[in-house]
Amino acid sequence: MSAPQHENTTARREVLQVMYQNELTGTPLADLVADTGDTARLLIPERPDGVADNDLIGVPLADYAAQLLTGIVSHLDEIDSWIADTAENWAIDRMPIVDRNIIRIAAYEIAFCDDIPTGVAINEAVEIAKAFGGDDSPKFVNGVLGKIAKRLDGQEAAEPAEADL
Repeated sequence: MSAPQHENTTARREVLQVMYQNELTGTPLADLVADTGDTARLLIPERPDGVADNDLIGVPLADYAAQLLTGIVSHLDEIDSWIADTAENWAIDRMPIVDRNIIRIAAYEIAFCDDIPTGVAINEAVEIAKAFGGDDSPKFVNGVLGKIAKRLDGQEAAEPAEADL
């Protein structure tokens, strides 16, 4: 029997699907986030038996998934620069699509979601990497996110000291 999923876990999986769709189709993320009503945005991760994938296209994103996507779109360049700076010997465009997008989701949560503890964001990312990535994905995702978290924590700690000067 599997452990129950938290609604944010499902939202993260939805976001990963949308971001994957973006990379495969070339449709800009901003267009996939837009609530046009006719945009095929996601497939539900646990499709009920007897329901065809085509019947699920256009299902509205969960609130948290929409919040994540909107935030990631707004901060994508910044997030990608963190990834590029911390992923040693890896160009961001050469990373596996799934790994790159899992890292983007968690990096956004670490930096911009005050109600999500850093450890939770990293653990969720590693679990999603286990489910959707390759054999080395969990370790890679964990390593990059750990470095991003340390870097961001160092920046936050440095900011008040600079303000006091």
